[in-house]
Amino acid sequence: MKLNLRVSWKVLVVVAAALFLALLLCGLTFHAPKYRIARIRVVDATGRPIPDAKVKPESLITKPDQRVEGNWGWNDSVPNDPVSTDKDGYARVPYSHYIFEKIETGSIQLSISHPDYVFDQVERVVSDAPLDRARWRVWLEYFWGRIKQKKFVVRPDPVVLQRGAILKLVVRPDSLGPRNTPLFAQITFGPGRADPETNFWTRPGSGVLMTRRLWGGPCSLRAIRFDSQGWAWFGDVIQVQMVSGQTNEVVVDLKRGVALRGQLDASTPRPIANGRVIVDAWPVGGNPYGPEWHAWRTIAQDGTFIIGSVPEGELEIVAQCDGFISASGPGNPKIRHPQKHFVGTNGLTINIGMEQAARLEVHVTDDKGKPLKDAHVKTRSNNLNGRFSAVVRAADLYNTADLVLSKVSAWAVYGEFSVVDFEDTTDSSGLAILPSLPADVTSFYVDHPQFELPKVTNFFSPTARGITYVTPKFNLVVGTTNRVSVQLVPRGPSPFSHH
Repeated sequence: MKLNLRVSWKVLVVVAAALFLALLLCGLTFHAPKYRIARIRVVDATGRPIPDAKVKPESLITKPDQRVEGNWGWNDSVPNDPVSTDKDGYARVPYSHYIFEKIETGSIQLSISHPDYVFDQVERVVSDAPLDRARWRVWLEYFWGRIKQKKFVVRPDPVVLQRGAILKLVVRPDSLGPRNTPLFAQITFGPGRADPETNFWTRPGSGVLMTRRLWGGPCSLRAIRFDSQGWAWFGDVIQVQMVSGQTNEVVVDLKRGVALRGQLDASTPRPIANGRVIVDAWPVGGNPYGPEWHAWRTIAQDGTFIIGSVPEGELEIVAQCDGFISASGPGNPKIRHPQKHFVGTNGLTINIGMEQAARLEVHVTDDKGKPLKDAHVKTRSNNLNGRFSAVVRAADLYNTADLVLSKVSAWAVYGEFSVVDFEDTTDSSGLAILPSLPADVTSFYVDHPQFELPKVTNFFSPTARGITYVTPKFNLVVGTTNRVSVQLVPRGPSPFSHH
């Protein structure tokens, strides 16, 4: 009996297409890129491309309609170094498909910099596709919509940079202060305006500072100069209405910064260990958008400190040492505030009121109840500063003087801060010690490569992993050692996702 081996050409086409699709899927699976690429285009107001603009990725934003929404930090697995635009104005910006676990990226936030244009920060959509686990009908409608619109890939809207206002800052020839050192300036804008970069100035002459990259509109500025001993001299804070495309010349006088001296009150036993004091000076009148002068110093064992070259104005101060924290200043009692003072032309001597802190010992075990080593336990306590923003207390250990002099990166200054009093890593017995906590701390986080806090869901925070959800709430008692235990579970395989 003969076998009929004749096969319809239509069947062969279908089989070949299926094999091709299978090979394509295998290739995508085994050769998928580590991260995705967004093509960001930068143009001027006329639509012409701007080459050599620096595009820096800053944060990731979730897709809409998810259980977890908002702006998140950059995924450490993907580089976020500045990327330059090519001759056509395009920059290839890598980003992660998942922000964390299975939470997908929808938009990215970027900062854009170019020597001839105003510094800007923007948000751009990089993926408008349905969520990975969306139903097949949703995906079908999405692809059909793209076919009808003839838009087969996401093209983020171009970033349009603007020509800036020109500022010429000049020190009056008969002004007091140093003569042969560089001139610097601080500039701030009202709400919604980003502070400009610290490296956009030119110095066409001695005692002259100039830029072409300022936003049009009102701004506050202050001239600064350092003498040969490193002491800062300040100009008055001036309000200026900047006009794009026009030169705005401002003439200033300089005054020597004042010294700030002080000590911790007598309730804090000596010798002082691990002491530091942080101050913020604001322009007189409480202008929340005026230039801020920030400084910190260590506190001597006898409880004294000296901070040099602070400008006149309204002062906020925070102090911390082993076992003690500065008492909260005036304001809403539901959140801690710095203590407040006024700095005049003769400087100031301060006695900082202190109060006892609480010591917290956290015992961490695995799912079998055995002590877990190398678990990172971390909490935080915030202060509400003069700009009405929450700041992790005793974490902002930087000096504006260093930032002005470009001795430290602005990205490092405004990055994630840590406080030795508020975090620790468990030892072989599973013990972590947080030595000096304010009484308002009621929760903490635990991170470990193989273990995590149990996942919980509640109405307010669907992905919360706070200890208040896995153990009873605790109230710290100051002046004593408080003890809490927490049990972790193995990581995965059920990461957070959208469904």
